[in-house]
Amino acid sequence: MLDNIDIAVDCIEHQRYEKAVKVLKESSKSLKKRNKLIRIADKYEGGWQTVEYLSDDVASDSEDDKRIWAADDRAVKKLKTMKQDKRQNIKKRATESAGGPSSIAHNGNNGGFSQQQPLLVCMDIGPKTVKKGEIQQLPEEHHIERSPDILKVQNVDNFDSFYDYESVTSSINVKNRLKNSLDFWRNINASKFILDLIENGYKIPLINEPESVLLRNNKDFVEKAVQELIDASLIKELLKVKIRLLAKLCGKIISFSPAIGNVTQIMTRCTFSVINLKQDWDQYVDLRHHSDSIQEILFWKQNIHCLKPVPVLRNNSEFNVFTDASDIGAGGYLQGTDYIANRQWSVTEATKSSTWREVKAIELSLDSLAKVLEHSSVTFFKDNQNAVSIIKKGSKSPHLQGLALSIFNTCVSCNISLYAQWIPREENEKADALSRIIDIDDWGISFKFFHFLNSIWGPFTVDRFANMHNTKPTRFNSKYWNPTTSAIDAFTCNWHGENNWLVQPISLVSNCINHLVSCGAEGTLIVPKWQSAAFWPLIFKQNLEYACYVVDVLEFHEVERIFVAGNNLNSLFANGKFHGKVLAVHLNALVV
Repeated sequence: MLDNIDIAVDCIEHQRYEKAVKVLKESSKSLKKRNKLIRIADKYEGGWQTVEYLSDDVASDSEDDKRIWAADDRAVKKLKTMKQDKRQNIKKRATESAGGPSSIAHNGNNGGFSQQQPLLVCMDIGPKTVKKGEIQQLPEEHHIERSPDILKVQNVDNFDSFYDYESVTSSINVKNRLKNSLDFWRNINASKFILDLIENGYKIPLINEPESVLLRNNKDFVEKAVQELIDASLIKELLKVKIRLLAKLCGKIISFSPAIGNVTQIMTRCTFSVINLKQDWDQYVDLRHHSDSIQEILFWKQNIHCLKPVPVLRNNSEFNVFTDASDIGAGGYLQGTDYIANRQWSVTEATKSSTWREVKAIELSLDSLAKVLEHSSVTFFKDNQNAVSIIKKGSKSPHLQGLALSIFNTCVSCNISLYAQWIPREENEKADALSRIIDIDDWGISFKFFHFLNSIWGPFTVDRFANMHNTKPTRFNSKYWNPTTSAIDAFTCNWHGENNWLVQPISLVSNCINHLVSCGAEGTLIVPKWQSAAFWPLIFKQNLEYACYVVDVLEFHEVERIFVAGNNLNSLFANGKFHGKVLAVHLNALVV
């Protein structure tokens, strides 16, 4: 249009009036057509899609109206099709990125949700993919200028043509990225309001702050609902009850979720499963076949008044625990300490689902660190979405629900407020490494052999090198935190005054003897008969006489009746390849 006006002006200046008139008439015609198309796009549902279906000649007659309506109809159909395809693509991408609906948050490539992110490709300098962590510079004409009032972007008419998008699989996490960049905002001298908003979130201001008041929870109506269920005439005789009555109870319990938290979902899972078995509200169910549901009902009857309320706005937890699971084992650690929990899977456990192993890792870490975490609030960080959901709500799967209940019961008995939070895999690398530790000394001694020596030199009071699965005496020390362990690292303990049972890794035999002597303690040591080993001179002198602290030595030949395998079936004394002799050495440094 502007070009035509310039041509007309030039023609007038050179006195070519006929051509100038012709050019202006064409411009007028084009302008009228443009205005008409704008009115059509504004008026019809298809918008500019309707305009695209119109022919070049748009006349103002009866046929013109028919063509416009036909074009609009096609445009609307196209828009609906595009929207539907877009929704399907979004669902498809979400499903593909999460590994399918059945493994939406299992440990896949990322151990969590994996989203497809578009990466920029600079078209005028060749196909260069901008990867995570790289900075793609714009040409100077596209640079952003910052002013005190507004943010301007210059020369953006061809911005869409400058970049194209390439759809690739990526796992860019955006959660907490703003909060993690708090130092950047401080460095650029952002206002206190902005810093507080990033760090603590937006707070809705109140005109008048209300006074603190203690409101009584109306838990009586749940107790009455439970009692109504128990007092029903049919349940007394045959343990049969209407589905409607069970649903009424569950509804009242769920209504307490804001007050007492996720326990309302965990402790109604089995009852809801019973409700879903029937198709009519007035049908009866025999609870004798659903003992788990009975246990839930009794739980609410006994505990409805003693459950702790949950805060509306949760404060930061006193402890943070990071856990992870692999196909080798489970690992976890308490942030800010050297407290580590670790266990290698048994053959049966290794065949379980990844979700089961992830939840089991939480149970193991919680049980192991329970003494440290009791009477406090704890956040468990996981890189598995399913595990986080199961901890919060329970599961329809019986074996997963059993783990959720075990975790819940531990929290109740130790007065622990537990929260579960998902984090991306790259923020959980330490726990992942702990879960992949292979214990090459995971072997033990048979109970029959232990009882034989215990009858001769016992009773043994503490097992210095054990775990919760292979300990013989009730008290034991372990390498990592275990449930019921007395201490971590036996060499940090004073062995004096104890009759120590010592089945240590071969590499620690010399340290074990020296520590026992330094503590002036008594114990029984189990070692292979290796005369060339470094520990041999600590037991026997050159003429095979006993060292001064050695009381007696017994030699055994049937090693297959002595050693038993742990979870690592490839350990030296568990794989059946050791055929030497075994010594049981009774030590007493009290007389030295």
